[in-house]
Amino acid sequence: MKKTIDINLAGLRFALDEDAYQRLNAYLRALEAQLAQTPGKEEILADIEGRIAELFTANLNLGKQVINLAEVDAVVATMGAPEDFAGGDAEGERISGDWQPSGAEESSKKRLFRDADDRVVGGVASGLAAYFDVDPVVVRLLWGASVFLGGLGVWLYLILWVVVPPARTTADRLRMRGEKVNWKNIQKTVEDELNGVADRVDRFARGEKLGKSQGARVANEIVQSTGQVLVYILKFIAKIVGSVFIALSIAVGIALTVVLFGRGITVNDVVIEPEQLDSFLELFAPEGLSSTYIMVLTGMLLLGPVVGLFTVGARILFNLPWRHTGLRAASWAAAGISVVAVVVASFWGVRTAHEFEEESVVTVQEALPSGINQWKVVAHFTPVAEPEARYRFDNEESDGEWIFTKDRLFTNLVDFTVAAEPSERAYVVVERIASGASGRSARERAQRIEYGLEIRPNGTLDLDALVAIARADKFRGQHVWITLHLPVGHRLFLDPSTMDLLDDVPNLENTYDHDMVGTVWTMTAEGLTQFPKEAQSSEVQPEAPREKGASSNGARATY
Repeated sequence: MKKTIDINLAGLRFALDEDAYQRLNAYLRALEAQLAQTPGKEEILADIEGRIAELFTANLNLGKQVINLAEVDAVVATMGAPEDFAGGDAEGERISGDWQPSGAEESSKKRLFRDADDRVVGGVASGLAAYFDVDPVVVRLLWGASVFLGGLGVWLYLILWVVVPPARTTADRLRMRGEKVNWKNIQKTVEDELNGVADRVDRFARGEKLGKSQGARVANEIVQSTGQVLVYILKFIAKIVGSVFIALSIAVGIALTVVLFGRGITVNDVVIEPEQLDSFLELFAPEGLSSTYIMVLTGMLLLGPVVGLFTVGARILFNLPWRHTGLRAASWAAAGISVVAVVVASFWGVRTAHEFEEESVVTVQEALPSGINQWKVVAHFTPVAEPEARYRFDNEESDGEWIFTKDRLFTNLVDFTVAAEPSERAYVVVERIASGASGRSARERAQRIEYGLEIRPNGTLDLDALVAIARADKFRGQHVWITLHLPVGHRLFLDPSTMDLLDDVPNLENTYDHDMVGTVWTMTAEGLTQFPKEAQSSEVQPEAPREKGASSNGARATY
């Protein structure tokens, strides 16, 4: 067990073990002795302490709470010992002990800052010049030329002005030039700055011009004032953006809570309650996955983006540091939960896709009565007994009908078309189609589709507008496809009730499906053609829909 000592370094509090404290204290005393005769000693030492505080903070961010001797040695190796630059022992106390500089020296890699000491407006051009090691005048000329390219240069300058930090400290200025941040370079930089200020004061006392005329100074002040106004405007816009981010994240969070635990969701003005939402989710969920599991997984999936949006908005709105411990921890935790949800959702998504992999078609062919060459097709919407929920979804092509009972789903996934038949006998083909993980499971699911069709002796085909699917089968693309095969010369009347069933019915006039109803058509070898309208009054006409249970003397088939 070692004794720890609290110190104040550049306004920050650090805990050091006793050995580390003694080594750091000796180092700072040696630097003070080395700089005893140096102008600006206090400013140099303050910058050195600020740099040491930065290095200590970086170590503490890794989860440590106490600075030990090895870390102080690493800092000294980075900053450099006084005797390394003095050619011998420093005046005063020399640091005792050895340290290992190998691997500990900081890289001299440049960082992009705004150079506030050589600025015309915001120091962006001079900062870029220092980063790319070119003359600032060249960068300013290029920037001036870019103003004429649709104002792109202005917007880019303003963005960089807000995003790129200024070089506030001596260490920042050294990084901007790509120089190592050690105590000797800090001393040199501070001395150069002090010499520059002293030279300007001396010249001013002698009445010399400081390099700028009064007009140039006024122009510079105008430019700087304009830049400051633009910065305030951008900061105000940033506050608005931050507020929008927070409001949006809260709105999404509330909506998610309402969907999962409250009033459900609204689809095309239809409110789906949470318990009714279960019915939809269970139809599409893979085998063995409950609707509750899906909703929880959805909440986990959206948690990361919602929390991330909130933390970004909070940082912008309240000027919180990007390394704020609480916000960073919340963001990482939410992101981790979302990543887990993505992995789990991907697994179940693959499982669900696998259950759509194979498709099977169960086909039944029914011959139509002979001696008839005029046909009518009528669709009947048979009322569903004891529905638990009913939803209708409208779109540009057709209306979707979903009716839930305790054990079945009724939906209008029925398609009807017509084809030319080279023989003399008309017939109808009913195809029940479903998907599954294997051909066998797909075929068994297709066989369990319930669908009814009635063929009347007078040439009328009564089609059920709804198909029944067992809820235990889940929805795996189940639908019914009906094809009426008519010999050449036969006529067909499509009742308006069939409008939503028609699917790409071939005709020579290229008439859209919805426009084919209520009209008599004649079959040719190439497809249907419209029967002359003036002759249609005596041809096949629609009849009133048959009441449920009424006798038709026809043969009704249930598949």
